Amino acid sequence: MLVKQLDSRGRDYYLISFQNVNGDSALLARLDAVTGELLDTLHVPLTKYLLAGRESRPTSPQADSLARVSLSPLPLQGLRLTPQHTQAFNNEMARVAAAGKNVPQLVWKPCVQSESAFFPFYKVPFGNDFFYVRIDGKYSQKLTTFAEQNQT
Repeated sequence: MLVKQLDSRGRDYYLISFQNVNGDSALLARLDAVTGELLDTLHVPLTKYLLAGRESRPTSPQADSLARVSLSPLPLQGLRLTPQHTQAFNNEMARVAAAGKNVPQLVWKPCVQSESAFFPFYKVPFGNDFFYVRIDGKYSQKLTTFAEQNQT
C-alpha cells in the first residue's frame, strides 16, 4: 500500500505485509516508492492492524512483486470511533472502492500520534476537514508535530 510521507517530498513508500504460516504474525516491510529498495522491516502481531488491501499500481517491478502479498481488510470492530467517524470511515472505503482503487489514502509524518513510519494513517474526509485512523485502529483529529507539542 502506498504511503504518502507528508513531511518530505519524494520520500513516499510502500508498506507491504507478509503473513507467517500460522497466521498470527506478520513482517511489515517498507519499500521506496520510486526505486523499490527495501528501507526497513518490522515483525508485528497480525491481529492488531487495519490493513485494507493492496495498492493496484506499484511504481517499480520490485514493489509490484511484493505488493501481491498484502493483507486483507480487517473489520472496524473494536475501534473507539464515534458513530459519525465510523460512518465517515466506511463512506471513504466505499468511495475508494467505487473509484476502482483498493485502498484509501495512507499518509505519515513523524508526529506525537505516530513516531514510526510503520504506523501510517488513513486520511478520512470529515465535513470540511479530515481525521486520521492509524493502522492499529487509533484515531486522531490532527497530526501534531513534536515542534507543535513543545509550543504548548
